[in-house]
Amino acid sequence: MLDSNQDNIAIQDSVPNYRLPNILSVKAKRINYSAPKLKYFTSSLANYDQAIEIIVTTDAPIPIRADMPVLYIGEARTIEVEAIDEKTYRFLVVDITKLNENDPIAWQWMMQPGEKPIPTKFRFSLE
Repeated sequence: MLDSNQDNIAIQDSVPNYRLPNILSVKAKRINYSAPKLKYFTSSLANYDQAIEIIVTTDAPIPIRADMPVLYIGEARTIEVEAIDEKTYRFLVVDITKLNENDPIAWQWMMQPGEKPIPTKFRFSLE
């Protein structure tokens, strides 16, 4: 006979932790921007020549999964993100008209829109 309690423990131990890490720092600055050159069509981002680069440092790596983090700056959001190193990420906001100084910064997984974004202690401010 199987011990169902033991089976539950084994299953719980094998489930990955997809919790977003804590954000330790946020630095934002305006940068010149050039949309990627595409072979067969023009990117909708080609209309922008400036962007806001937001460097986020976390206390652990963002878990790798079939989802991506969304960074919220007030009501604006971005999924344009790339890893700089294990705990540092570069987010880009190309429509800078939606950003306001002192807007709160939060984040969440993109495929979990029913959940509220996780607030941080940080507010948007350009360097």
